[in-house]
Amino acid sequence: MEHFDLRNQNVVFGMNDVSKINLLFAISFLLDRDICKNGFREPDYFNNEIDREIRITLGVDLSDRLKNENSQHIIAKVGGARSSNELET
Repeated sequence: MEHFDLRNQNVVFGMNDVSKINLLFAISFLLDRDICKNGFREPDYFNNEIDREIRITLGVDLSDRLKNENSQHIIAKVGGARSSNELET
């Protein structure tokens, strides 16, 4: 399991075949309904091992929600996806 702390602007670089495109695809999978609705295909699995679980989690820090318009916009878009106990994330 990998953890990436991404900010407003990021640069992804590395040698060939180190999964730069996979990282971008995972982010797209979470944020693009057209990609997500199709689910995973066999080639999306490492060595085509379709019995292995693919888990992608996206966390967004909204602790600046009272001052930042971008955070307020995100909150407005996700609607009831969070409970009032989870206002910070």
